[in-house]
Amino acid sequence: MSGLVFVFTLLAIFGLLIGEIIVYIKLRKRYFSQRSTWISTIGKVTYAKHKHYEEETGGDNCKPEEWTVWVDYSYDVAGKHYTASQDWSSSSPPVQQYSVGSAVTVYYNPIRPKKGVLNRGIIPDEMWWGAWVFIAVVIVTMALLVFVLIFLATLFE
Repeated sequence: MSGLVFVFTLLAIFGLLIGEIIVYIKLRKRYFSQRSTWISTIGKVTYAKHKHYEEETGGDNCKPEEWTVWVDYSYDVAGKHYTASQDWSSSSPPVQQYSVGSAVTVYYNPIRPKKGVLNRGIIPDEMWWGAWVFIAVVIVTMALLVFVLIFLATLFE
């Protein structure tokens, strides 16, 4: 009986993981497809910082380059002023359009105009937090499932 419970536990955990991964991927796709319908407006860069990194990786002493870009910007929607910021990494140097005072295209959520981005394809911070919450939910769910199955196994022995 305990062998059957063990197999069932493994199958249940595997199925749960696959199901939760599919849900997360679908939610992420939905989030980015909604971003593609955001409205654009012209904003202004209020702060910009570019940092260049070189790191040695691998045995062949390759040095990949990476640029990190931080940009704060402001924009107006229906007479209301908003500020936002976005940061991202790139393997190529940042373009000059992100210098302080320059005009930029800001894409904003028509339902919540305070949500404005310069690049709709960059994963926002709230998505990373969502990923960590997702991982925590998976771990807690698996632990509860194992606990319940062990408890059930002791009842039937």
